[in-house]
Amino acid sequence: SRREFMDSTIFDTAGDRYRCEDLVSGKIGSTDIRFSEVHTERKQEVKSQDSSSGFKRYVTLFRGLVFIADFNKHFKGRTMVLTDQAEKSLGGLGTMFQRMNAQRDPLVKMENTDFEKAFVVYASDAVEANYILTPSLMERILQLRAKLGAIQLAFYNSVVFISIPWKE
Repeated sequence: SRREFMDSTIFDTAGDRYRCEDLVSGKIGSTDIRFSEVHTERKQEVKSQDSSSGFKRYVTLFRGLVFIADFNKHFKGRTMVLTDQAEKSLGGLGTMFQRMNAQRDPLVKMENTDFEKAFVVYASDAVEANYILTPSLMERILQLRAKLGAIQLAFYNSVVFISIPWKE
């Protein structure tokens, strides 16, 4: 649902148009899972150069698969694992901007250097983030990223959310 999409907090907005289709739900062993194709768009005003009138078009914010599953550990806070663009592009300056991001929980540095290069982690509780993101889980997330591309994850209410954008 749109509410679950926003509850993940992977995304800042669900946009002006939100569509999902092909919902699959079930259990793998004792783990409840759900996933669906999601397409979100925002409306953009485009002004014509030769007149004061313009037109509207929609720009894709996200198109891909959103996966939600029960997680095998209980936790109270929120841990976000997002694609690291700032540090990759700007180095130490990017890290400074990540720390100043008032819309996110505090930045948490992880010990796995490959994971740190690929992702930025924000968490309401740094100790809990390290409890969730074990060394073996970080390795599996890196392997998943190598297969699927720019994945992002959120751990919240003992559930894991994974967004997997379609490759264009």
